[in-house]
Amino acid sequence: MFEIAIHNPRQHRQIHHAGGPLMLSRSQTRSLLWNAVDALPADSARIEIRPEKDGVSLVFAGCE
Repeated sequence: MFEIAIHNPRQHRQIHHAGGPLMLSRSQTRSLLWNAVDALPADSARIEIRPEKDGVSLVFAGCE
C-alpha cells in the first residue's frame, strides 16, 4: 500500500492505494485536478506510479 499526496495551488488531496500501479490523470480541456483513474482519457496528462523493489518508478505522458 502506498499513499500519494497532491499539493499544488489548485488541489490538496491524498490518495490511498492498495497496491500495483496507480494511474493519475488530468484533463487538458476540463478540470485541472489530478484524479486516480482505471481507464485513460485520450485528452489527458498522465502519470503512472509503479511500485518497485527499491522504491517507485514514474511514467509520464502528456505532461509539461
